Amino acid sequence: MNCQFVQFTLRKVDALNSMGIPGAVFRLRTSGCPDCTATSDEQGYVGFRLPFPGCFQLTEDTPPQDYMPNTEQYSITTDGCGSIYVNGEPAHDFTISDTPETVPPVLITISGTKTWDDYGDILGMRPPYITVGLFRNGSPFQTKQVPSTATAFSFQDVPKYATDGSEYVYTITEAPVPGYQTVITGFNILNEIYH
Repeated sequence: MNCQFVQFTLRKVDALNSMGIPGAVFRLRTSGCPDCTATSDEQGYVGFRLPFPGCFQLTEDTPPQDYMPNTEQYSITTDGCGSIYVNGEPAHDFTISDTPETVPPVLITISGTKTWDDYGDILGMRPPYITVGLFRNGSPFQTKQVPSTATAFSFQDVPKYATDGSEYVYTITEAPVPGYQTVITGFNILNEIYH
């Protein structure tokens, strides 16, 4: 009895940008036959010739350089017509993603406005500058001196995420300004003169 074969192609991609990555080594196992291995090419493609019908297990033996290992096991089946399924789903444009070992940080800018409610500084009480504190998850993170003539301020290149993937929560404070009370709404600061 002659075996019939079908070509199975998958693509190894970067989890962050979906670009193909070379150098991932995959292993295909099936009972009663030697294991087969293949390595992703420069565009991330990997190919195996599969007899059909048949059942196989696909694993990633070696991740690409500078990428985290992918430990998932994939169930590959071929039916009598040569159709291919991965974990029970048609294997059209099948990709396997890996995450880089070092994920570039996502940096953001936190901006706010500065407003004085003191009749145009009629009493001449405004200080030369105010001090704004940036807190991250409730702890002091940065401080900035903002000229009293400025109407806006910002903290640039602030990390958005912690190393565990959770998003930081940022808040601001203002150092007390003599003669004024501070009202903070979001990242906006209003200084009202005491009446």
